[in-house]
Amino acid sequence: VGGILLESSSHEAVDDLIQTLRQGLKGFGPITCNMRPEVEFHTAYNAFSGQREAVWNQAAALPMEQTGDFLKLCDLSRKLLGIHNNNTAADEKLLWFPAPIHQPHMSLYYGRHGVPQARDIDFSSSCLPINFVTNRVALWKTSPSDNEQSVSEWRELAIFEL
Repeated sequence: VGGILLESSSHEAVDDLIQTLRQGLKGFGPITCNMRPEVEFHTAYNAFSGQREAVWNQAAALPMEQTGDFLKLCDLSRKLLGIHNNNTAADEKLLWFPAPIHQPHMSLYYGRHGVPQARDIDFSSSCLPINFVTNRVALWKTSPSDNEQSVSEWRELAIFEL
């Protein structure tokens, strides 16, 4: 779940958020994560350079199947965080996962420069697909929060047992 905004960034507000999530997610149970065996590259044409370039910072990603339990966990997390989506977009997935990927994923490359091209990566000996079961999730603070910049700071705030 991205885009969590706090009215106050005080230690008390962050601690309250962590306690709400810790209590609300406890006992949810494990989640199966099945990554689809295709890497998605998100690029757009830059008229100035005449080349395709990475779209903001999630340049290459491995999409994850949206299982029922995973979507229930996302829904519960949003409710605990007080995130309500009033959007009436026809495409339901746009309500759940923000641009540019619009789906849960494992980021393989973060940044706008030096993004590998799909043709330059040899997947013949890769370990794809990646499938695993998790019984915990984490809350991270990332900065800057502006989608046009690369995320340069990652700070783990808490890990929650499911």
